Amino acid sequence: MDGTKTILRLIAMGLLVIALVFVMGGRLLGMQFIQPELYTQANERTTARTVTLHAARGEIFDRYGRPLVTNKFSYNLTIDPGKFFTRSREIGERDVANALALIRASEGCGIPHTDFLLPVTMPPFAYNEAYTDSTAIQKRYLDHYLMMKNWPSSLTAAELMGRLFDEYGMSGSVGGIEGLLMPLYEARLVAGVLYELDLRRQAGIVERDEVTRDVIKPYLYVPDYIFAEDVTMELISIVKENKWPGIEVAPVTARQYNTEAAGHILGRIGPIQDLERYRALGYKDDELVGVEGVEKAFEEWLHGVAGEQRRESNRQGIVTGVSDIRAPQAGQNVYLTIDIRLQEELERTLAEGVTRLSIEGEALRGLEAEAAAAVIIDVKTGEVLAAANYPTYSPQTYLREYAELSADPLRPLNNRAVNGTYAPGSTFKMVTAAAAIETGTVSVNSTIYDEGMYTHYLSPQPRCHIYPGSHGHVDAVTALKVSCNYYYYDVSRRMGIDNLVSWANRFGFGLPTGFELEDPNRTRLGWVASPETSEALNIPWYPGNTLNAAIGQDNHMVTPMQLANYTAAIANGGTLNKAHLLKEVLSFDHTYEYYIAQPSPLHNLGLTPSTVKALQEGMLAVTRQGGTAYSVFRDYPVAVAGKTGSVQVGEKPNNGVFVCYAPYDDPQIAVALAVEKGGAGSTVAPIAKDILDIWFCLQEDMANEAKEFSLTR
Repeated sequence: MDGTKTILRLIAMGLLVIALVFVMGGRLLGMQFIQPELYTQANERTTARTVTLHAARGEIFDRYGRPLVTNKFSYNLTIDPGKFFTRSREIGERDVANALALIRASEGCGIPHTDFLLPVTMPPFAYNEAYTDSTAIQKRYLDHYLMMKNWPSSLTAAELMGRLFDEYGMSGSVGGIEGLLMPLYEARLVAGVLYELDLRRQAGIVERDEVTRDVIKPYLYVPDYIFAEDVTMELISIVKENKWPGIEVAPVTARQYNTEAAGHILGRIGPIQDLERYRALGYKDDELVGVEGVEKAFEEWLHGVAGEQRRESNRQGIVTGVSDIRAPQAGQNVYLTIDIRLQEELERTLAEGVTRLSIEGEALRGLEAEAAAAVIIDVKTGEVLAAANYPTYSPQTYLREYAELSADPLRPLNNRAVNGTYAPGSTFKMVTAAAAIETGTVSVNSTIYDEGMYTHYLSPQPRCHIYPGSHGHVDAVTALKVSCNYYYYDVSRRMGIDNLVSWANRFGFGLPTGFELEDPNRTRLGWVASPETSEALNIPWYPGNTLNAAIGQDNHMVTPMQLANYTAAIANGGTLNKAHLLKEVLSFDHTYEYYIAQPSPLHNLGLTPSTVKALQEGMLAVTRQGGTAYSVFRDYPVAVAGKTGSVQVGEKPNNGVFVCYAPYDDPQIAVALAVEKGGAGSTVAPIAKDILDIWFCLQEDMANEAKEFSLTR
């Protein structure tokens, strides 16, 4: 009986297996031969996705085709805050330990990590004060973070760091805790990383009023945190080995800087900050854009158009098909007006010149020369051939040195050549001379006797710089040659401040030069001394202020770029050109020209030939016997037209300013130089002479390179 039951069970099980085989076989038969498209399409619909294909960014070259910024393939380390933190709302001890370990690993491999958003310097703590686009971004995010934490906006840098240490559970870590030694310097670095991550985590939380549902704390877009760029395989191996949470290795196309010079000019790229604006332009959220310098100014040319790709995979995640929806379009290549060899030499010359002045000044005159800016411009076209600052930084090490650079009291991040403002001193006197002659206040040959002290007003009664001596009778040319203040006091009083302001504006002071890297904020372009300027600065104005304005003092503030362009206008006979940096734009494969710059006059100054001649001859006389710069240029083989300027800066040593153009008989370039605490125009003039030396020495090489460049086009 039992045996019969067993046999029946086996028969039943066999029939069930046979039935299942037939059912499965039927389904497979249907999938393969009867309605295969239904099954295939259903499978594809569940797994198809669209992937962004980032376009290659256009590359940047100098005027002779030398590559300045190119592309290379590399890897970045990114951190996902949601996976990095061990707790959803708080930051724990393990998070601190992981951040410290990652920082030490990165430093050990010689890779700088991103410590950007926290606007606090290394100990002793202070807020970053350098005027850059970056600091504006940092402030916006810090304001949002303080709001999210309900912390007061009046916190000092030290107070902010104290709160961050407490918030991140690091208070006991500063100076060292059991198992985790952490000096204050490293504590600041760890806090910087945790702040970057916590900001991103907090920014995504939107809080609403429980009753009204009004937004109390809004959403703020913050780009993904790229911890380190262009990392080595050594660091990647360490990361993989330690399995730190939330850290991903991302293959990317990175920018490669092929020069250590021109950091302020070239700029950098970074994640999108103004998301709405770039979305409206068709950008993807995760694209990189120019945030400073040329990278920002010429974003529309350099940025390509992202493509899209459809990737299909089965339910096991295996890719079964790839098709391009839209191929990416590479950005265009940008050629600049600068000569990178000239730029490199200009930066070196500024550094050596300021160092020399500082050493000599300390020993002889008590000067403290510490910073400088210089611009070299083509007098006929307005092309900026070089624009340098001291101190400066290398675009190759910007990220690695950012914390140190932002904390430097000399503010090396400031682009002094373009946006730095200085009183022009006596370099302004060509404006006063031109205004006096063109308004008919004096003629070119009219003479005024220098009485030493100008006594028209009870106060002020300013003195000429050689008082109690006298320059005797001086005309327009001689006044420039010896820089006679008395002459300019008298003509300015007689013609009035309105005429002086009008002509200062004609020469471009207080107005944009057109240079693409100028700050759009008007106050950064300086201003011309006037009753209106004094009112805006909440400073009283008196008729006697006109006297100081005439010699480039009072409230005048100009940029080195404006000074160079103004000097070029005198050299070329009276045309104020638009200063510019963009020379041409070519397709990525160099086969198509999108743009070629042409000289673009802002306006003609309207000077009579006799006025132009007087200004030019006066500037030439400055470098000839009896002139204020004769001792510097007495044996110079090329005729140079120049003007010295000394600028009083309160109780500090004077700034030294010098402008010139050369050769005098066939002007090619104009140079403007400003040295902070440089003493006087005659003191800094040797640096200007060194700059001219560089340009003349490079002429033959530049001509050959220009010929080679044209042959490769």
